[in-house]
Formats: sequence, C-alpha cells, structure tokens
Amino acid sequence: MKKLIFTAVLALSALTVASAQTKVDVIRLENGNTLKGEIVARTDSSIYFRTADGTLFKQFDSSDVASHSQEMLSQREYRMLCGFTRDGRMPKNHTPSSRKPGYGAFIEALGGISTMYYGWFDLTTSQGYYISPQLFVGAGAGASLKIAYDGSGTYIPTRKTSMSAHLFATARYYFINNRKCSPYIDGKAGYAIPLYDAVSSMDTYDSRYGSGLRYQAVRTKGPYFNISAGVELNRITIAIGLTGSYTQDIDFSESTYRDYPGMINRWRNYGTLYYYMDAAWFISAGYRF
Repeated sequence: MKKLIFTAVLALSALTVASAQTKVDVIRLENGNTLKGEIVARTDSSIYFRTADGTLFKQFDSSDVASHSQEMLSQREYRMLCGFTRDGRMPKNHTPSSRKPGYGAFIEALGGISTMYYGWFDLTTSQGYYISPQLFVGAGAGASLKIAYDGSGTYIPTRKTSMSAHLFATARYYFINNRKCSPYIDGKAGYAIPLYDAVSSMDTYDSRYGSGLRYQAVRTKGPYFNISAGVELNRITIAIGLTGSYTQDIDFSESTYRDYPGMINRWRNYGTLYYYMDAAWFISAGYRF
C-alpha cells in the first residue's frame, strides 16, 4: 500500500512539473540570430513567427531558417522571455525602438533666446548611419535666422534679421533602446556661412563720421556648435540645449552705405570690426525618418 501511495505521489509531482513548463518554438536563422516564440503559420516557402515578448511578428522565407526546434521552459523562464523582470511579477514597459543599423535621418527646428540679440531660430537636417540602435553618426546642413535689431530709432528701411547657412558633423547617443521613451545626447560642430546681414541705422553725431546716419551690420560667419539633451518618443524628438556661432559686427558710414551698396562692399569699407561667439539657449522639436 505504501509503495502504491509513493508511486502516485511521484506521478502527481511529475505531472505538476510538466504542467508548469511551457513549450516554445526556437528558430535559428542563416544570419546567426536565434529567436524564441511561436510559429503562427507555415507554408512550403514561408514561416510566420512571433517572438514571445511580442516585439516581432514577421514572415521569414524558409530558405532563411537554418533550423527549427522546440524547448521546454519553466514558468519563470517563460515569463522573463515574455518581458517580465527577474522577480517574475513586474512587467517591463520596454519595447525596442524602430532604430536599426543602417541609414538614418532627422529634421529639427529650434527656437531660443540669444545671449547678445533678441531671438534665434534654426532649421536643420541630419543624414547619416546608425552604427547600432543607440549610436548615430552623420553630417547635416541647416539655416539660422537671428533677430538682431528692434528697428527703433531708424529713419530708413533696415533689416532686423540676419541669416546664415551652416554645415556640420553630428553624433547622437541614446541611453535606452526604447520605442516609447529614449533619452539621448546630441552634438553638432561645423561652420556657418553668411547669407545676408542685419543692418541698422541711427541718426547721431560721431567724431569719426560727423553728423548724419551711423550704420551697423551684423552677420554670422565661422565656427558653429549645437549641444543638446532630449528624448525620442517613438519618432518625435524634444530637446533643450545650447547653440552658438561666430558673429561679426561692424560700424560703417552713410557714404559707404550710399556709394558701396551690397554686403560684400560693406565688409570692405567698415569703420570698426567686433567679433565674438554668440550663443543661445533653445528648445527644439524634430522627427526621425
């Protein structure tokens, strides 16, 4: 009798252990990757496979699958494979992003307050390569608009804004590979080329020019940088940071304005030249393609 009871207990224990295990499909691809989950459907030429954590549901050509097997996992192992944490209770809020090694691109717009002038607005695009889902390197170009003057005290038409184009190299690092929320840091460094000046005039007396209008022009020309920290939400990016570019500022006379029109002549016949690095704190928004 005791032997019969012992045998029944062993059989029940074995049945309990078996019921606590889960069978999963394991496919090994020709590229070396191994995926665990479920073969949802199968034809002579294709396999439809879904990973256990639900992050991938894809059709594979049968020729791309090197082997197929099945594996028995304990409930703990299976829950972790499905995306639960090691304690077996708290699920991860983590879905890998759509970023993958290969070509990548962004478009971003920013607005900020300049340390020297009234406002700063940039529109940039970056083209490059994802070395991994967390590291992007590339190059880009953009346009920058600065509000340099408020126009008060002027007696002739003036231009309040200056505009420049900039070329740069860029790199971005994501701390987390998460589709819903990926914090990152981004850096750009390059060179700015002036497109047109901001020009202001004032009716004043100057010992160098005498009575009349005094003119001033500002342009952006030289080194350019942009450093930011942000977050990518799916494909939308939001960031804060600091950007700067080399700025030149000149005084010139009314005769120069009248007798030598045009930006090139203005920068050959100025009275005084000032140069400095102008910077702006900014907020930006963008989109990853």
